[in-house]
Amino acid sequence: MTTITATIENQMIKLPKNLASLWQGKEVLIRASEDTIMIKKLEESPSLPELRSKMKKVGKFISKKDLEEAIKWARKK
Repeated sequence: MTTITATIENQMIKLPKNLASLWQGKEVLIRASEDTIMIKKLEESPSLPELRSKMKKVGKFISKKDLEEAIKWARKK
C-alpha cells in the first residue's frame, strides 16, 4: 500500500502523475466520512462470453446429483 499526499482544489482531488496514470479511465468507489476518504478501484467484470466459457469449464466437474443437493440445501436456508 502506498501513502501519498493529494490536494483538493475546486471539488477535485489532484493525484500525483504516476498514480493518476495507473487509475486513468477506471471506475472507482468512493466512501467518505467526516475525516476519511477511501477510493477503491472497481474490478472490471468479465464479458458474458468470457463468463460462459469459464462456467462451462467448471460445469464439467459438477454432477446433476451435486446440483440437486445444492438446491435442496439452499431451499432449507
